[in-house]
Amino acid sequence: MMINYKIFLCNRFEFGKFLFGLLFCTSVLINSCHQKNGEFNTGFFAKEDTIAIIQTALEDVKLDSIFQLAFPGRKLKLVRNDIVKSDYDIMFRGQHTLIVSYDSSYYYFSDDPKAARFFGVVNLFKRISTNQARVVLVFYGIGVTADFLVDRVDNKWIISKRIIGRI
Repeated sequence: MMINYKIFLCNRFEFGKFLFGLLFCTSVLINSCHQKNGEFNTGFFAKEDTIAIIQTALEDVKLDSIFQLAFPGRKLKLVRNDIVKSDYDIMFRGQHTLIVSYDSSYYYFSDDPKAARFFGVVNLFKRISTNQARVVLVFYGIGVTADFLVDRVDNKWIISKRIIGRI
């Protein structure tokens, strides 16, 4: 059986070009998500707007009805990440939200609703325009995710669209 090495080398060369192009595009995409100082690009909103948008999403009536059932009387803890900084002062139900370093319910999952821990993670924060943002919240303890489209109307952030689902 004869192997045509010219075809083999040509295809290998084409595959190498394809792989290089794919890696290059991926690195450009990843770098475009970061600012020059290495911080996550929260859409270049001011810190106050970022906090207000996250707080607006947390105060959603439909999401809060889930919280009332799953976490009656418990305080929310938000996980610190590239979006939520430790110095953010976010209010939830009139109380300051504790910013923690990790979500223990992610690592110690329980199907028992009484054992669920009230942690939230801001998984995505994207500026769509100067007056619109998208924020995705994940609550691993109860397996809920919430995707919000938030608009600025008369200098106040309001929810224009919500999708609440299970993970």
